[in-house]
Amino acid sequence: MQRLLGHKIDKIYFCPHREENNCSCRKPKAGMLLQAKSEFNLDIAASFILGDTDKDILAGQTVGCRTIFIKNKFHEHSLARCSPDFVVKSLPDVPPLI
Repeated sequence: MQRLLGHKIDKIYFCPHREENNCSCRKPKAGMLLQAKSEFNLDIAASFILGDTDKDILAGQTVGCRTIFIKNKFHEHSLARCSPDFVVKSLPDVPPLI
């Protein structure tokens, strides 16, 4: 992901927990986004979350950031459960939106 986006990402976050752990960082909860906001003093309203599932988009909407859904054959049905700001076909389509 770093390479495809020209190394313009400061950090990539992921949740190491299982869904049944009910942690605060498992999307659609916003724990990871709030951590990034704190670590980088982000203006969350001017920030973007990229994702290929409805959980990614819902997490972004929870904190008020802009959302970009990346289509894929496995999760395209997720669009029926969320309303992203943008929908793209692939990761290289993202930079012009940001």
